[in-house]
Amino acid sequence: MRIRNSLKESMVALCAAAILVPSGVAAASTAAAGSNLFLGAQLGGSSLAADTEGPGAAFSEFDHDVTVSGAVLAGYESIYSDQHYRLTGTLGYGQWNNARSLEALGGVDLLWRQSDGSGAVYIGPRLGAIRFSDDITDQSNTRFAWGVEVGALTELETRFSSGDQSISVGMFLRHTVIDARQNGEAGNGLDRDIKLRSQTSFGFQVLIWR
Repeated sequence: MRIRNSLKESMVALCAAAILVPSGVAAASTAAAGSNLFLGAQLGGSSLAADTEGPGAAFSEFDHDVTVSGAVLAGYESIYSDQHYRLTGTLGYGQWNNARSLEALGGVDLLWRQSDGSGAVYIGPRLGAIRFSDDITDQSNTRFAWGVEVGALTELETRFSSGDQSISVGMFLRHTVIDARQNGEAGNGLDRDIKLRSQTSFGFQVLIWR
């Protein structure tokens, strides 16, 4: 129950952070010509790079293989000196058998669009925080996180669009570096620690543009 309440509290805080990141740059973005707002969702998998350490590690199996994860995102796209860019805020969640992660990130992406506007590729850095909880050490902590995201988008045909709205679909890959260490004990009193190094998320995404 304590972990669940802590996770809920951190989710509220990180939701606010994810909203404030793109909102803080809204004034500058909307002033640029051709600015566009987008909302979207990402669905796929996440995998942790982590180790269970200490004498009690043999008695504590840590499940951190690929699991289903998802994220919501929002941001603005604009043009500066003929270069497309976008400001993005992302809130993602992943859950394993005995661990959970909540990731709030913001970043600036460079986009390269096809001349006919039918598709684009992008790359950009990510900065933010991750809340990691596990059942092995019975601990939760929040750590600074940084990384990079790359992706590709394709504009759906006009019959899927209405008015000023359009829909893009594509794929993404995001790698986030994290330095989190949690200490605990096995049932026999032996030390068992978890060292978390990074998280990799990948899958499909859908964006709605206005």
